[in-house]
Amino acid sequence: MIIAAREKKRLRDAVVRIAAASDARSLPLLERRISPLLRVSSSVYAAVVRARRMLYDAGIFRATRLPVPVVSVGNVTWGGNGKTPMAEFLAWCFVYAGINPIVLTRGYGGGDEARMLGKHFQGSPVRLGVGADRVKSALSILEQCGKQDTARRRSLAKLIDFGGNPRAWSRNSEIGVAILDDGMQHLRIARDVEIVMVNAVTLFGNERMIPWGPLREPLDSLRRAQVIVVHHANLVSTKRLGAIVSILEGHLDGSKPVFAFSEMAPQQFFCPSQDRSLALTSVEGAVVVCISGVGCPDSMSLCLVQLGPSEVHRLDYNDHHIFQAEDMVAMEEKILELKKSTREVVVAVTSEKDYLRHPELWKRHEVLVLCSALKVINSQDFMDLLANTMAN
Repeated sequence: MIIAAREKKRLRDAVVRIAAASDARSLPLLERRISPLLRVSSSVYAAVVRARRMLYDAGIFRATRLPVPVVSVGNVTWGGNGKTPMAEFLAWCFVYAGINPIVLTRGYGGGDEARMLGKHFQGSPVRLGVGADRVKSALSILEQCGKQDTARRRSLAKLIDFGGNPRAWSRNSEIGVAILDDGMQHLRIARDVEIVMVNAVTLFGNERMIPWGPLREPLDSLRRAQVIVVHHANLVSTKRLGAIVSILEGHLDGSKPVFAFSEMAPQQFFCPSQDRSLALTSVEGAVVVCISGVGCPDSMSLCLVQLGPSEVHRLDYNDHHIFQAEDMVAMEEKILELKKSTREVVVAVTSEKDYLRHPELWKRHEVLVLCSALKVINSQDFMDLLANTMAN
């Protein structure tokens, strides 16, 4: 059973390496051997995606129109694009403007992102709908809470502000907007704004469809976006950002979405074993072991580098990985190995999403949890588009 799990992980890692490779000729033997099978599977997947889209476009499959505006946050590639942090960011922007949102999320990977949203929204007017049937979730919440008066929502739209100070939120429970987390492929709900998140660190990998590459949809689907947000913009050079925008524009065929940029801004560390917060300076000069099961481990390690450690070592696991005792053993062994070879303090760091998957496990170890929040850069046009949508 252990051997089977190891082989499964080996194959999964090989698929990830294939998806990230710009030149297949440089891949190891295993990757080259499985590529033909992945290519065939990718063709089938692409055909299904296009057929499904055509059925919706032709009106054979019908999207449900909710009685409130809908903002979709999605992407065209797998994991690590900042969809859920953007959904949370927008939810707070609406709350502080007096427009109560529903956030609709599927709850993939054991629901770690849904748990994180639930923790962050606790005590707020944000309503969280979790489950595969997001139409049912939305309608159920709207029936319970009611719909905000349209004239009232329109009057509040001008208060939407990405950089403003938090205001007292609405005391009533009426819903004024729905936010679809990971909504680009969820065609059952009609949307008023399509926001597409693009990862500046990994971009589109080998530009192939799943499972041969990271694409969930063909790149021409970018034309559906009203807003394209280049995420992790702070982790690449200004020159690279310009090149990314040029690449994106090459896929738009004349459509003119709003471009914006975002980053995950570190807020603090949390120490589960001591149940207290620590300053970001806690890792300055230290040797860091970054242990994570997130969609883009490169971005997390790059973010940690900016906090000033002397070294960053990585223990990467698949996105939504459920950490077990053996993973903690591997972490402790890595820490012990590094302590023997350095005079610096050795610190283990994981992400908030990883921690929330199994809090009790992490509490038994000396680990710091990096807590971050999404920040939007160059946002005026993006903000104006949302305000206009809410005002109409």
